[in-house]
Amino acid sequence: MRTSIRNCLLTLMVAAVAVVADAETHWIAAVAHNSGVGDSAWRTDVGVLNLCDSDAVVEMLLHTDGGVFTESFVIPAGEQQIFPDVVTWLTSGNHMGALELRSDVGVTVTSRTYNQTPLGTYGQAIDGITTADGLAVGAVVYLQQLSEDAGARANVGALNMGGTTAEVAVTLFDRLGSQVGTFELEIPPGETVQDNRPYRRRFSRTDIVGGFASVEVVSGDGVFPYGSVVDNETDDPTTILARPAAACPADIAAELGAIEGLIVTELPTEHEGYRYFELLFQQPADHDEPAGEQFQQYATLLHRSYDAPMVLRTLGYHNTRADRKAELTELLSANQIVVEHRFFSGSTPASGDLGLLNIRQAAADHHRIVAALRPLYTGTWINTGHSKGGMTAFFHRRFYPDDVDATVSYVAPLTYGRLDERYLDFLANVGTEECNETLWDLQRDALLRRDDLIEILETSTDWTYTWIGGTERAFETMVVEVPFAFWQYHGESFCSEIPTSAATDQEIFDFIEEYVGWIYLSDAALGYYNAYYYQAHSELGYPDVATDHLDDLLVTDPPSPEAGALPPGVTATFDPDVMPDIQEWIATEGSRMMFIYGEFDPWTGGMVELGDATDSYVFVDPGGTHGSYIRTLEPEDREEALAVIQRWTGVTPVMPTTTKEARDELPPWRRFVPGFAR
Repeated sequence: MRTSIRNCLLTLMVAAVAVVADAETHWIAAVAHNSGVGDSAWRTDVGVLNLCDSDAVVEMLLHTDGGVFTESFVIPAGEQQIFPDVVTWLTSGNHMGALELRSDVGVTVTSRTYNQTPLGTYGQAIDGITTADGLAVGAVVYLQQLSEDAGARANVGALNMGGTTAEVAVTLFDRLGSQVGTFELEIPPGETVQDNRPYRRRFSRTDIVGGFASVEVVSGDGVFPYGSVVDNETDDPTTILARPAAACPADIAAELGAIEGLIVTELPTEHEGYRYFELLFQQPADHDEPAGEQFQQYATLLHRSYDAPMVLRTLGYHNTRADRKAELTELLSANQIVVEHRFFSGSTPASGDLGLLNIRQAAADHHRIVAALRPLYTGTWINTGHSKGGMTAFFHRRFYPDDVDATVSYVAPLTYGRLDERYLDFLANVGTEECNETLWDLQRDALLRRDDLIEILETSTDWTYTWIGGTERAFETMVVEVPFAFWQYHGESFCSEIPTSAATDQEIFDFIEEYVGWIYLSDAALGYYNAYYYQAHSELGYPDVATDHLDDLLVTDPPSPEAGALPPGVTATFDPDVMPDIQEWIATEGSRMMFIYGEFDPWTGGMVELGDATDSYVFVDPGGTHGSYIRTLEPEDREEALAVIQRWTGVTPVMPTTTKEARDELPPWRRFVPGFAR
């Protein structure tokens, strides 16, 4: 045994899909009575311990290249029998091989293999194993701390406890993980094959310190790989235990890619500590007919860690948020998934059947996404959204209340019907009387200058207004919209910016462009958001608009924006029970819900009522608009909201440096970035 048998043993790892053997059959991977490198002389002692109350009859079978040598022995009850130089108990001459021991009672088998000359050593332990410790086809183990240099030499071997010839593939590596080479060993049944000094002999490498080897079972079962390293100066042997590969951190890209129906693309991100992915989820167009038409729903994912909280950011429109972090994502250093709403942008069934655009179908979209990803992300889940996205969040909770652990919804109303008059009452009382009178005067002044303003509109832009009923009707509708848009996006601190009658036509035109956006009711914008307008006519409802103070100047009977924006050729029947059902559910069954509103935001006129909802909260940002957030609340409310979120998630929120004065207002419609559809 040119090197040592110290190879052996190990408590082999794992998952051996091996043939189950007789419980009283033990194997020692290698025993020896032979000479090795230099003056080494290898011997093996075997110990058999019988702790049973009856004597054990033990048959030993030495499997060698020259045949099988057999003897039987009796081990008295309660005693241990040592067989010094066990090979000489079974045969004469020099031999190296595998030792099989069969006993009629339970015994424990150990051995030591050692160098007898010149001084001798205690040697290495090579314990008895059973076939249950063997490996089957496909199993891979690793032998570490291999050396082949002036100071030490290494061996690699395998025992075959199975009934047919086995084959293993051995791949040698240096300490840096560079592959040195691969070879195969064929092991007859019941035998051990040891490859001595493979680095040197096979690949002429004598510079290996801290190398390692992989051993894969190519065929057979009951295979037991082992290794050994021998000190060249003393011939002291060391057993190298085979080990399975350690569990490595899962790779999120691979795990996402394994989800059925999901297409994954990783992209760069500037967010330190995050990985960013674009996702396409295959969804049924109709969740009541899951085998029918399918479409791909676009989402984006910021991955930080598997156990961090997950923020599910629901959108009411197109996914223009990409890898922008939601407020909760920043507060909690959370993961984030942003989901485009069905029927917006590419997340649209090819049939374009708007009858499948309702809040229940959208909630089912989010439910399937949660079902796919929640097994990967074990932290607290919170869904959140802004405006229509905030509505989408609590619609999701209505139909699937257990999908997430909590909901934080920003500036999200519940509107009861088409032309909901509650918004008229809100706007009649928002802000100061002086500011509102200035806005009303501006509206009248704009209508009185209609010809000049429409000329500026037609000569300075390429927008068309066929959808809404012509340029003049679009003009009047946008003038009527001025107070709603002003209070939604700007608020009282901008009252001084409102033009007076002394302003030029261009100044009035520019003000409406800045505060409403002449693109707002253009064919391009209405087409971009046509799915929203259908929802407004079928389930969501929309606000009424005040025109009493303008009736003497209006000539086109301008509708509210939503009322005049139903897609051409599309009809919608409004269901008056949908939004009251949501309110009823929140008030009776809602839990762990938080709603943020702005004092001046007209959509606060549709504020959710908590009723008997448990562990739920409403916060209003004084002076806040449609850009109200937790960070813009007054300090006392902000601290309470953060404490609630910490209790819900177990994570201490860390506030960003943004101040109340630096509000994150949503851009006007003219920038084509969706807030709510007004």
